[in-house]
Amino acid sequence: MLASFKVCTSWETFLKATLHYNEHNCSITLSIHYLHHIAFAEMECLDNVGKRGPRLGAYLNDEVYCWGLISFLVDGYVFNVPRNPFAMGSEYFTTKYLQSDDSGPVALEGVTPSQFRTFLKLVFPIHSTSTTVALAKPEWLTILTLSTLWHFLDLRKLAIEHLDPQMGDPIELIMAGRAEYVPRWVMTGYEALVFKPGPITEDESNGIGDRTAVRLYIIRHTLRDGEGMLGIGANVNGLIRERFGEEMGVLEMGDHERKSLATILQEKVEVEEASRLRMEAVRLKEEENARRMKDEEERLLRLKEEEDKEKEIAKLKAKEEEEKERTRLEEKNARLRRLREEEEKERARLAEERKVAEEERARLEQERQVAEEEERKWKLAEVWKEFLDEKQKEDQKLQWELAERIRRRNAKKKKQEEDVARVQHAHQQSLPVPRPVSMTSVGSRVLTQRASEVNFRNGLPVNSQ
Repeated sequence: MLASFKVCTSWETFLKATLHYNEHNCSITLSIHYLHHIAFAEMECLDNVGKRGPRLGAYLNDEVYCWGLISFLVDGYVFNVPRNPFAMGSEYFTTKYLQSDDSGPVALEGVTPSQFRTFLKLVFPIHSTSTTVALAKPEWLTILTLSTLWHFLDLRKLAIEHLDPQMGDPIELIMAGRAEYVPRWVMTGYEALVFKPGPITEDESNGIGDRTAVRLYIIRHTLRDGEGMLGIGANVNGLIRERFGEEMGVLEMGDHERKSLATILQEKVEVEEASRLRMEAVRLKEEENARRMKDEEERLLRLKEEEDKEKEIAKLKAKEEEEKERTRLEEKNARLRRLREEEEKERARLAEERKVAEEERARLEQERQVAEEEERKWKLAEVWKEFLDEKQKEDQKLQWELAERIRRRNAKKKKQEEDVARVQHAHQQSLPVPRPVSMTSVGSRVLTQRASEVNFRNGLPVNSQ
């Protein structure tokens, strides 16, 4: 039996889901509260379903659980799901996709089957014994993207609340905030890059855009103090809004369009409460500052009185110290004068001792030189005596050798004469007639004898012939 429902109420009048967030496991708990006190729109059945009556045996549609189904075509995949959560969840989605009378599946563009499946995981939790549905960070990002695209305001708010504690990277905050119209994420990312210790890397610049990186560097330069350090109390938010006013305006407008009236009113109340709290904090801070200033003035007054007393005491002590120092200097000068006099006396005594020592040294040197001269003369005399003795011994030896040589020579000469006489005598006896002696042989013997005498005198070997 086919049924069609006339929609005359909102998503809250159909079903209210209270979603509790657990930041440790990134999960949600759905507690379903039936709103019996809210009147639902009249739902008419197009089939021949009569009014309730005992005689007709007709049936009535349940006021809550009698949903019509709708088919969505996503990149070749068909999804059959209840129509009401989509109709109640987003007026924009209803106007764009649910106004057609075509009975075929509704084609959804700009979304993949896996993304739509993740979106349905939150809208239609799969039945289980657990009341907790665990969603990871990428799934929440997908839900945020689709809820922003289709203006599912409550789901978008829920996704942002769950992603807030998980978005730590400045580049991720800026890129996701720009894509999903979350201006405070973009502002937080800009502030993080302004106060980043190191430079903005090339990859980060490519992610956020070169113009954005240049503007952030300008803000950095503006905030630096004289020592090149970033100022702690600087109005960074104001500088960022000044540089990125147009971008932040577009993001805030897109964020405003994707918020429900209740959320806007709630944020307005929160802003007013925050403003009141800020004003109260400012008032309390001013009172605290006034009290601190009064306490500081009293403390400074006490310090000044104590400082004056300390100065007076210091003056007296300085005067006493000055007198002591003067006395000490006088004693020191007197001691120095005595030391100088003693030093002069000691210097004179040392000079006298040095003079006596020099004279004694000169006398000893003279005596040493005399002794050395006498010793040298004695040694020279000894050497001369030894030389004379050696000379005498050598002369005696030479005289003895000469006498010996003369004796030997005379003996040899005598022997030669005897031999000559003997030979002559023998010849005279053997030869009856004397022959004349050759003058050549006689001359030869005479020359030989004279040469032997010369050799003997010169100490050369004597020829025995």
